[in-house]
Amino acid sequence: MAWLKHRRKEKKLKERKKNLKARIELAEEILEKRKDGLPAGLRRELEEKLAAARSALSTEGENFRKKLSELRLRAEELERLLAGLE
Repeated sequence: MAWLKHRRKEKKLKERKKNLKARIELAEEILEKRKDGLPAGLRRELEEKLAAARSALSTEGENFRKKLSELRLRAEELERLLAGLE
């Protein structure tokens, strides 16, 4: 039974990772479209946040579990910032 519980946990993590990856890709697309009209400081800040989110997303296993909440917060923050641009 322990293996089944572990398998379910891993499956949930993969699903979360997939959803977060989609959110980050959407944020990248929006940033790319709006890049030219942004002030340099804001553009740089958004690019740094995207880079940090991408690097957190590339972690695996136990490290990903630790970074999941941080990554979720970064994705939400990016969405809020980019929503203000639309």
